[in-house]
Amino acid sequence: GIGFPGWHLECSAMAVKYLGQPFDIHCGGVDHIAVHHENEIAQSEAAFEKPLANYWLHNEFITVDGQKMSKSLGNGYTLKDIREHGLDPIAFRYFCLGAHYRSKLNFTWEALQGAQNALQKLQRWVTDYKKQTTRKEELADEATLTDFRAALQEDLNTSKALALVHGLLSGAA
Repeated sequence: GIGFPGWHLECSAMAVKYLGQPFDIHCGGVDHIAVHHENEIAQSEAAFEKPLANYWLHNEFITVDGQKMSKSLGNGYTLKDIREHGLDPIAFRYFCLGAHYRSKLNFTWEALQGAQNALQKLQRWVTDYKKQTTRKEELADEATLTDFRAALQEDLNTSKALALVHGLLSGAA
């Protein structure tokens, strides 16, 4: 018939089954705000008379080498492609955390390599720190911890929070 597909109902049903209602954070791309998320909210709140989620986070798109990612351009990559470039798929997650979720993010292999290098530096530092069992000093003063919390409370500003972490590591090295 006339109207939109019923996939919104499936999402609402799965969310309630697996997460309950309300659940804490609902994520999705900016392209899902109109129609899909609006329909999820309307049907879920009508059915259960309470909010579907407490927070809604809509991420911007990832571009590739400055262009829209699309099948027709052949510039979409998979985890298999990342592995074939000798990179850890977790580095891609770290790469995404390096930008605010509502900012466009430009994927390049060089940028992903940089994210992997930064992640490996952080992992080495944590491993070395754990080996030093006699080390008792605090890693961060209260002001830095306050700044870290503020960054995350500032619309989940992970890039700012990671910059604080790396600032601590360069000062502790």
